[in-house]
Amino acid sequence: MNRFKKVKPTFFSVSLLIITLLVTQAVVLPTPVQACFLGVIGCRPGRSRNNDDGEPKQGIPTNLQICNRTGEQVHVARAHYSNNSWYSKGWMQIGPQGTEDDCKLLSFGLDYEGDVLIYGESSAVRWGRDSGICVDPNYAFEVRYSSRLSRCEDIGYAHRSAFRKRVSPGNNYQSLNY
Repeated sequence: MNRFKKVKPTFFSVSLLIITLLVTQAVVLPTPVQACFLGVIGCRPGRSRNNDDGEPKQGIPTNLQICNRTGEQVHVARAHYSNNSWYSKGWMQIGPQGTEDDCKLLSFGLDYEGDVLIYGESSAVRWGRDSGICVDPNYAFEVRYSSRLSRCEDIGYAHRSAFRKRVSPGNNYQSLNY
């Protein structure tokens, strides 16, 4: 016979657990670069609507079409807010203007509304200015819970300055120009 019954965690129990962890563990505060990741300054984290059971509701897909308006191939990394943390991913290759693949579509789920971070680079130009993003400069990457990192270097990645783009449900557009 099992003496323990299954209970749903409450706000109080989760808060108590977090406080216990903070008191008993060394807390590493974020650098100013990561304050955006944490939603403290600068950018507004996005959100998607969910049912109480965590399943997505019927809604409108949030897409961002990025078009390359340069004569060079561009590599793009992105970050968006999901499950209470920033999630970053890269690299997407976008062909030079006038080629078949000079525009690519990024999808952020249903009813996502908020800021996304975009970093782009070519052999001549880097796009970014507002907030930090952790990237692997050499290989494809995915970083879940990147807002919990105190420094990109702690996981062997590099920091790049990305720009913020506010998106809402439906189709959104961004061009990369010289």
